[in-house]
Amino acid sequence: MNKMKIIFIGNLLVMIALIVIMLTLKDGYKTQALTVVRESTKAYTDEVNKSLFAQGQFVDEWNLIWELVFETVNGSDRSLAAFDKKVTELETAYLANAKNKEKLEKWGLKELKLNITSEKTKRVISLAGNPVVAFDFAGGSFKSVDYKALRSVSPSEMFKIKEPAVFNFNAQ
Repeated sequence: MNKMKIIFIGNLLVMIALIVIMLTLKDGYKTQALTVVRESTKAYTDEVNKSLFAQGQFVDEWNLIWELVFETVNGSDRSLAAFDKKVTELETAYLANAKNKEKLEKWGLKELKLNITSEKTKRVISLAGNPVVAFDFAGGSFKSVDYKALRSVSPSEMFKIKEPAVFNFNAQ
């Protein structure tokens, strides 16, 4: 009977020790899992925010370029000086809109400028680093515009967000 009491007490102590170890490890696993989830989620959210920022900036620039093309082709004053003035007016009008200014501040920008390469009789506008519109001015007045590249731009192809990475709970 004495041996049974010793075995029972030993068994009880082993079970209590196992329960304590299990609870201790459970908290460690939970902390590790929460850390991995938090870090992975933040990394993915940051990637999505960068893509959204780039999309927003792209769309605003794209709209300004289309507006410039329309006003240049259909405007009454089609001189090179009027074109340069229109560019400044469009950029200024964009900044005058409170919503646009707020959006730029959110993105960390002070202004939105069109990327224009100026030559003597030609103006080339680039979007996302690629030339998309070329304006030709012969003798100081508008001659032609080539916007085939602008028509073929596909924002959905340019801005793709990858699936989030699978959680790796073995990471430290």
